[in-house]
Amino acid sequence: MNSLPYQINEDILISEQIDPLYLQKSKNEILKRIFGQGQATSLLIKKLVEKGVDIKEKISERKTILHLSCEIQQKDRFVIEQIIEFGVKVNEYNENGQTALHLAVINKFPLETIEILLKSKANTNIQDNWKKTPLHYACENNLDFGIIKALIRYSAKVNIKDHAQRTPLHHAMIKNASPEIARLLLKKQKNINCVDKHKRTVLHYALEAGVDEEVVKAIFSKKPKVKLLDENLRSALHFACKSGYSCKIIEELLKRGSKISIEDAFSLTPLHHLCGNKSIFPQAKLLIKHGAKIHVKDIYSRFPAHFACQSGCDVEVLKILISPQMEINSRDHHGKTFLHYACEREGSIEIAKFLISQKINVGIRDNLLNTALHHAVQTGDSELVQVLLSSGFQTEDRNNEYRSVLHCACLQISEKQAQILSVLLSHGAVVDAYDNFGKTPLFYLCENQASLDCVKILIDAGADPKTKDRYSQKTPLHHVSDPDLAELLLKAGADPNELSSTKQSAMLSSFINLIRQLNKDSQKVEKQVLVLIKKFLLYKADINTKDSKGNNVILLAFSYPNIFRKIFKYFIRNGGDPNTQDANKHSLLHLACINRIGHEIVQDLINAGANVNAKDFFDLIPLSYALQKRDFLSAKNLLLSNSQVDEINTENIDEDMKIMLRTYNTIQKEMLDFFKRGEFTDFVFNCKDGNVSIHKLIAQFRLTDPEQKEPNIELMLNNLSPKFLDMTCKDARLFFKFLYSGILRDSGEKNSFSEMQRICDHLKLSKNWIAQKLGKKGLIQDLTRMCDLYRGMFLSVKDDSNSVSDYSGKSFNTINLFIRYLYIDDFDESDLTYDVIHELSDAKDYYQLSDNCFLDFFLAFSNEKRSRFGLFLK
Repeated sequence: MNSLPYQINEDILISEQIDPLYLQKSKNEILKRIFGQGQATSLLIKKLVEKGVDIKEKISERKTILHLSCEIQQKDRFVIEQIIEFGVKVNEYNENGQTALHLAVINKFPLETIEILLKSKANTNIQDNWKKTPLHYACENNLDFGIIKALIRYSAKVNIKDHAQRTPLHHAMIKNASPEIARLLLKKQKNINCVDKHKRTVLHYALEAGVDEEVVKAIFSKKPKVKLLDENLRSALHFACKSGYSCKIIEELLKRGSKISIEDAFSLTPLHHLCGNKSIFPQAKLLIKHGAKIHVKDIYSRFPAHFACQSGCDVEVLKILISPQMEINSRDHHGKTFLHYACEREGSIEIAKFLISQKINVGIRDNLLNTALHHAVQTGDSELVQVLLSSGFQTEDRNNEYRSVLHCACLQISEKQAQILSVLLSHGAVVDAYDNFGKTPLFYLCENQASLDCVKILIDAGADPKTKDRYSQKTPLHHVSDPDLAELLLKAGADPNELSSTKQSAMLSSFINLIRQLNKDSQKVEKQVLVLIKKFLLYKADINTKDSKGNNVILLAFSYPNIFRKIFKYFIRNGGDPNTQDANKHSLLHLACINRIGHEIVQDLINAGANVNAKDFFDLIPLSYALQKRDFLSAKNLLLSNSQVDEINTENIDEDMKIMLRTYNTIQKEMLDFFKRGEFTDFVFNCKDGNVSIHKLIAQFRLTDPEQKEPNIELMLNNLSPKFLDMTCKDARLFFKFLYSGILRDSGEKNSFSEMQRICDHLKLSKNWIAQKLGKKGLIQDLTRMCDLYRGMFLSVKDDSNSVSDYSGKSFNTINLFIRYLYIDDFDESDLTYDVIHELSDAKDYYQLSDNCFLDFFLAFSNEKRSRFGLFLK
């Protein structure tokens, strides 16, 4: 059996209501559920053992319940302790070669739980498929000192290497372990100079991670070889300088033989690495004192001074890195000077002033033809920009994309950009200059959804919001998505109906920009979309304008139901064409039926003048799609509005719907009368195929409306005569046969269970509706009818299964659901109780199912009722 029919818990086990044979047969599934979902308790384990369940055996090929408990982080140490007491082996390994101790450490179990495993003789040195011991994982996860100490106390070896040739100490250093953990591992480490697959030692990893200097000193006490190089030819001195260690550590490395100017695989010296840090004046001075060369270039032609400018170091450092003999205008592989790098970072004013004082050439451009000012305007540092402008930089210098400094300033979005824009404009920046893409600076502000302040500064300076770019023929308004930003441009004279090269209006383009943000913040977008449309319409935007693909705002909105519902009525009220069509000639009515957007929308469209008989590219009318989608209420609205049944193309409708269509053709007049009167009886008895047709009709449309809010059975009970109810109850088996098969086909086995659960809920509620409709006098009689309905449900599902495997696989969950949802009190007044019980018994015997399949049904009865109906479990 694929799944357990009920929850196994302490109460069930204690009540002695579980068949021992069933427990043995389903042992693995029961244990997986209990231990795999963290439901295990000491009492539950004890009861399982008392029932004869052997918990020592593996529940899968390579896994015990102890593995399972450690995998799902069952941190109750008493459960772990009891599992071990009942004989589960602690050193069994799973498919990954991991024992329970591995898993406990990986999942960061508390020390008390891990000690239980250790005291139970868990082997601390078993290596998994990655050659890792529990101690490797403890260091890799940076666990507490107490856990690592406990593992070592129970004989964990610190010198075992994993698949990457790393010892636990390597992992501890990578994770920047505490000094006490480092000292503990170092004390046991035999070879401090062992290298991993990347040729790195413990010292390399310690210095790279920036461990406490006390840890570094402890490593020094083990006499490491500081000259060893990793696969990138980096020494311990490279890593120490890169992490910005103090002069004491650097000096110690130099004393132990580290080479001062050794170059790594990228031609970087320790001084290069050091200059990547900010406050390093003493260390830089120390390296230069010991002979570090300041004129060495890396593979990208960068001096240490390039790194210092990029990191924003102190000017004092720069002064000792740039000698009189060094070319101040030296350019690297990218064509950048020291000043270029300095101007890429906010707060580099003093460095810039120093470099300018050294007569640096302000006209030098990098390989992309950017000046230092092009970089500076993107940092948000208006003071730096002011310094450069005062030193002779020009606002109209253009880069390789012919972008001015103002263009580049508009590429960045920050709170400080407004001030930079003001500074540039005050120095004569041209506000409507075009780049190679035919865009002005205003385009880039709008593309990046800049602040209102930034956009207002450019507009006040004379930026033209009506200008078009060179390639797409879009205006800045086409690029916005923010309603307030759109309003600002519209006020400045932007045309909401201006078309791009793809015939896309500014309003349509802005709408598309906004809905593209749905994945980021759907709630915000749904709030803004109607505001955006309103602002455009306020400036006389044409809401019906289509692009070259035949789309307009309302047609695109159909792909986003929540968005569509928000703007639909506003669309209609503001001159929206209810008969607008997309490229496939789908009208709004077609799309409403295709997307099952709701019968209310369908009715609103009809009221607005939508053509109910409009044909699309496939020669189909909206009613065709309503029938295909089984949208009963929308079909009703269309039929009431004289939608032509004879226009429907039956080739696109499945067999069941063709039967329905024949019924429509046969009784069209009676059907219209039925809808208008709200009565089902005439409709039923005028059907050509009699009760079969009405049962199929009801089954196709389920018991709920398309939005699954209002049960249609309630509509029946509120509008029908008892005559119809008699017919439904009489043929309950037929009714539910169609209903169940339809649900399995539409929902699939996976979802049919929840679908039937909802139907059961509606039927339980219908008892009250019957009482309200017919009064208390007829309640007993109608409870009998409901019992008959329940029985019909059971029999229809039973008939649907033809074999044991089919029964258990497809229908068992649904049968069990019916049992749980039956109103037991209803049966007290009805002889049908015995019929239902007999049907259950017959099904159990025929399909060779155990009594436990119907345990929920059994437990629903009191002891008195069990005796009266002869219910018992073997």
